[in-house]
Amino acid sequence: MVDFPINSTDFRLLQPEVIELEQEHFQQATKISAKATSEVLSWQTYLNVLALLSFKEWLTKRILDQRIHLNINAIDTVGHLSVGEFKICVIATENLLDEVVNISEYAIEQQQATADFYVLFEVLEEQEQAICRGFLDYNQLMNYLQRFDLQLSADGCYQLPFFLFDLEPNHLLFYCRFLQPSAISLPVASAATNTSLPLQTYLNKTRTQLCQNSHYTLHPV
Repeated sequence: MVDFPINSTDFRLLQPEVIELEQEHFQQATKISAKATSEVLSWQTYLNVLALLSFKEWLTKRILDQRIHLNINAIDTVGHLSVGEFKICVIATENLLDEVVNISEYAIEQQQATADFYVLFEVLEEQEQAICRGFLDYNQLMNYLQRFDLQLSADGCYQLPFFLFDLEPNHLLFYCRFLQPSAISLPVASAATNTSLPLQTYLNKTRTQLCQNSHYTLHPV
């Protein structure tokens, strides 16, 4: 992959990509999150849908030569979409506290949930904005976990420092256009992985919700 130099004097890095949320985004998020089985899942689903819809809209205006597909089926833990052959995991949070990013175990260790890129979004419901805070690729994520032998927190999340993330979303556009998918090594499903019990998968996903948000009340639109 191309390593882009980070210049702290570059004013663009001080201005994150802010996407204005539309009324239809809130309506769709409310409709989809209402199907969740708990209040915790409902709130995280709500945030995930808002982040996904705004991100898809942002990508569609900038990548015209590749198909962008939104996966709206499994969305209660993290959100997923694809750009061409690349899988992107969208991590939605209400706030970014203490320069720490919480990523659920499910999004990293479950083969069906892993992605080429992990994109961090801060969703500000009252301001009606979704802010793209940065991204990192799967190789960078795994290298950090292995190098520092990072362990799961009690709520089932890995806590990553915010400085790992590339703050320039245009770099992600560059990768999606010119990078070969083989440059990022995603795990391959094994027979042992495929025999996991659906109930255990559900319990693992549910256990990770608390790490991403501190408030779970779904406010009316």
